[in-house]
Amino acid sequence: MIDRVRIAVETALFVFQLFSRLPAAIKAVEEAMPGQGQGELKLRMVRLWIEAAVEAADGLALSFEDLWPKAQSVIGDIVASFNESGEFEKPRQPE
Repeated sequence: MIDRVRIAVETALFVFQLFSRLPAAIKAVEEAMPGQGQGELKLRMVRLWIEAAVEAADGLALSFEDLWPKAQSVIGDIVASFNESGEFEKPRQPE
């Protein structure tokens, strides 16, 4: 029983740490690949980063497949917030 509690706590801590780093990871991808029209590729880059982190962690109570749907939703919310706030500036249209 104690091992299950420990694993649950370690998993929750891992997810919290991973999700708290998502904004920086998203910004790094955007800096490496600025501009529009590359959303799927940018998402794939963040996905690979998350997948590698989950695979490197030992003894988690969830798999990447369990985590990805929620992570993808959170990533979408973060990107939308960055777009709305002007963090990710859209290129100006030629006049």
